[in-house]
Amino acid sequence: MSPRDDVLAAHGAVSHALWQPGGIVEMLSPGWREKFECTWIFVDDLPTDTERGWVDAPAPDLLMGLFTEPADGMYVIQLFATELRRGRRDPVDALLHEMGHWEYDHGESCPECTSIARRYRPHVHRDGCAWCDIFGESTLAMGLLESLRMRSHMRHAIPLGGGGVIPESRYHLGRAPQLVAPLRPLTPGYVGELLVRCEQLLADAQEALEGWLSVEGVSRAYAAARLAWDAAGDVTYAHFAQVREVAG
Repeated sequence: MSPRDDVLAAHGAVSHALWQPGGIVEMLSPGWREKFECTWIFVDDLPTDTERGWVDAPAPDLLMGLFTEPADGMYVIQLFATELRRGRRDPVDALLHEMGHWEYDHGESCPECTSIARRYRPHVHRDGCAWCDIFGESTLAMGLLESLRMRSHMRHAIPLGGGGVIPESRYHLGRAPQLVAPLRPLTPGYVGELLVRCEQLLADAQEALEGWLSVEGVSRAYAAARLAWDAAGDVTYAHFAQVREVAG
């Protein structure tokens, strides 16, 4: 591919991921939506020497994306298409990484950043952890419906042998609220508010899966399940972040 083709391909992938129904923009929390509205996103061919100097990444080091915050208050995210191809990185993954800099500055010179790994040690899942299972069950349901949605639209009907995905998705979406209910009275404050929101979105997803589903119904169920999955991820992260802060 030529550099121009690389840029066009990356630009198309990023635009689709951002703006498709149920895409990144719809998934953003209100706080991150405000940051998104103050962000310029560009896809360029290669970083300049000046841009490499900002992050101490001289050629031939890979520099696939760059996040900067100019003085005018706007954020700038740049993706470098030729570098992405050279590094075999999905442009959407690179975009999500750069968007993460709205909250975290991963520069080693930042003491606050380098302490994050110590404060937020990874939670190791063990069987019976309801917080992990809320996210796990919603992830399974969302993934099942995503695969069925694609194949159903391509075949103009729910494919032969694919109908079993629907009751399987119902099962996983039914399990998640059972896990949420006992936690709700024990979880006050911000995490508790997220838990209530998650419970409502899980109920919406279950409702979208009721009865006989057309191809369009599968898409609606997938969109609802994706919202529930996103809310479950917010709940799980916020809970463990809070626990680690308290534990020091």
